[in-house]
Amino acid sequence: SWNLWDVVRYPFNMLSSIEIEFSSLTWLIHTLWIPIYPLSVLCEVYTVYESLPYFEMLGTYSIDMPFPIPISVHFPYVLKMYIFMLPIGMYFICRDRSSEHT
Repeated sequence: SWNLWDVVRYPFNMLSSIEIEFSSLTWLIHTLWIPIYPLSVLCEVYTVYESLPYFEMLGTYSIDMPFPIPISVHFPYVLKMYIFMLPIGMYFICRDRSSEHT
């Protein structure tokens, strides 16, 4: 879904830098993010959620740090915090983007 956004965003930015404006492209850049951004966040949450059992089983990226205070970082916990934070971040980004155009 981000690729679709990039197909619109990069030409818009390029044309804007040389002060050329296409109304249809401007409309797309200001409206396409509405379905694309939440869909992208949903896909990322799903992908991370589906990867959790593999990281828990294999212990990949989980580390133990013995110095100076023994701390253990279990990577699936980091991913779970990331899943929790994604919708919160999406809310603030969507709120800011929508306030830019009102």
